[in-house]
Amino acid sequence: MVDIVIVNWNTGNFLNECLNSIIKDKSAFINSIVIVDNNSSDNSFDCVKNYKDLQLVKLEKNFGFGKACNIGANKLKSEYILFLNPDTRINKDSIEKVVDFMDLKSSKKFGICGIQLLDDLGLITKSCSRFPSIIGSLFYASGLSKFFPSFGNIMKEWSHDENREVDQVMGAFFFIRSKLFNELNGFDERFFVYYEEVDLTYRSFLKGYKSKFLADTYAYHEGGVSSSNIKAKRIFYSHRSQIQYFFKHFSIWKGFIIISIILFIEFWARVFLSILKFSKKNFIQTIKSYFLLLKWIINRK
Repeated sequence: MVDIVIVNWNTGNFLNECLNSIIKDKSAFINSIVIVDNNSSDNSFDCVKNYKDLQLVKLEKNFGFGKACNIGANKLKSEYILFLNPDTRINKDSIEKVVDFMDLKSSKKFGICGIQLLDDLGLITKSCSRFPSIIGSLFYASGLSKFFPSFGNIMKEWSHDENREVDQVMGAFFFIRSKLFNELNGFDERFFVYYEEVDLTYRSFLKGYKSKFLADTYAYHEGGVSSSNIKAKRIFYSHRSQIQYFFKHFSIWKGFIIISIILFIEFWARVFLSILKFSKKNFIQTIKSYFLLLKWIINRK
């Protein structure tokens, strides 16, 4: 059986559409659904209160994605947990195909599974990634990953049209064995948002488990709904989590290399791109995000 955890923060009608797709599916594998709301200021959480057979958790403030997921997971006891973004819509066999795969005796080495994600145009999203590395981060920050995708962290050189073992799957549809999730003590709540699933997957890998991407089923994923109106903070949180990840899993000098890449390469690449596109908005948001990052780094000493 599968328990579903959905963390909501100002996602408007997307949460309704997500729940409707689950209810329409009527999968016999679904045991319970928990909605954890990170103190939304819109009416997205209020709109789902009339749904039957939902566990609803309203938090008094925004605790971040990882902690909200942990709060939701603590209420569940099924064999599998599906962490599902509210801006997704599942297909009729999205869950069945994953359960069938994970139940195979030959799949016991796989602790995490993801599926093909389609955008609003029905196009396949390049959603799988390699574990973060200095080289991958450098190629992304400089923009060179667009020309040499096999060197970037995101697996953009691969069409995502076949089943494959991968380093990590996107957290929008993140299917994990409950036993493994509990053994890893859930998501590391120091990651407010971004990299929490990367960190969990890497810790799973260190325990000997692998991740599987299934291309023979799919879900729709809008992407960036919660953070679309706070671009500066989105960039800041992404960079902060990236720095935290490298300092947690690698040596101190690699952590400082990542800081240098972000501040001295990616910053100027973003500024140059915003000027090239004549985008005053992107330029201002970039400056704001790096101001927040510098402030955080200085306060962290």
